[in-house]
Amino acid sequence: MRLEVSKTKQTISRSTEATFEKKFAAALLRRGIFSWHTAEKFIKGIPDRYVTKGNWIEFKAIPYAGTRSITPERFLKPEQKLWLTKLHEAGDRTFVCILFQPATGKPKALICPWITLRGQGAMPVRVIDEHAQRVPNDEAMDIFVGTRFDKNYDGWSNYELRLSC
Repeated sequence: MRLEVSKTKQTISRSTEATFEKKFAAALLRRGIFSWHTAEKFIKGIPDRYVTKGNWIEFKAIPYAGTRSITPERFLKPEQKLWLTKLHEAGDRTFVCILFQPATGKPKALICPWITLRGQGAMPVRVIDEHAQRVPNDEAMDIFVGTRFDKNYDGWSNYELRLSC
């Protein structure tokens, strides 16, 4: 997976985020977990993917070359934050899956419950590097998905990342 980073400002193309989501979905399917892409054109701000048993995931691709900290919540639209919060309050589990472009040039992924990420503020790059996992290919994506979520969905309810700043 190749990230396309703008040379003029720190942005990653939407196609990179979409490619990451497709690879994530394929890894879920290989584990026997079904998911569906949702269309924001019908409902503004709805999370990108619904995974069976009440799990919602919003995907974000974020560059962070040359910075000391980053605030992932800043990259979410107000409508996305509202949907993630409302779905969580309704009893569903909501996650934000972030693809980071670290200074090393290798993409890293981090999945975090929305309730943990919400209001987190700036995350030091060292924390991101410590918790995020490299996902350069399908095998690495399978490991990323497999270490967090099993077919019985125990990981969906139990997984929580403590982000210490």
